[in-house]
Amino acid sequence: MFRRVFYISAIFSAFLLVATLILWPVSKYRAGYAEYVTTGGDGLVLAADYGRTRVVYMSGDSRARGWNFGASNPESDGWSYLTWNTPDPYLQPYIAAPTFLGVGWYRITGPGSDTAAFIPFSYLALLFDFLHFFAYRSYRRRRKAAGIGLCRHCGYNLTGNTSGVCPECGTVIPPAQSGM
Repeated sequence: MFRRVFYISAIFSAFLLVATLILWPVSKYRAGYAEYVTTGGDGLVLAADYGRTRVVYMSGDSRARGWNFGASNPESDGWSYLTWNTPDPYLQPYIAAPTFLGVGWYRITGPGSDTAAFIPFSYLALLFDFLHFFAYRSYRRRRKAAGIGLCRHCGYNLTGNTSGVCPECGTVIPPAQSGM
């Protein structure tokens, strides 16, 4: 059961990696967002702009309720990377947003308060890459273990086993693997 959940989450992670690798260069030339606003006026925005993704929680605004989508051309002078403690130049004229290794956050208080965090797409790509890498490695090890006469579940040596069941863990052994 755990292995199945692990492989399904690895496939989901691979889809997220592909989406990240597509949105990363596109976000430098075309900013986009998806926003959901509740009936109380609170909203959650997922935006991609300037080579990063932003998650913003907004409260108390008078915006259209439900789902809102949009796109625009960001004012950018090309690719730029921030150093570990440089303030974000795109937000600097408006608010002071501290950054650390490109990851930033800010909070605006008042009647329409905003709380936001942003992270470069490169970090997301690394994050989504690890899970399916480990799933592939696990799959290859299990296939190799089955090919040399080991139990696929626990790795027990099945040489000479004719019972059709692993004596160590009780896993049913396919006939082609039963060590004959």
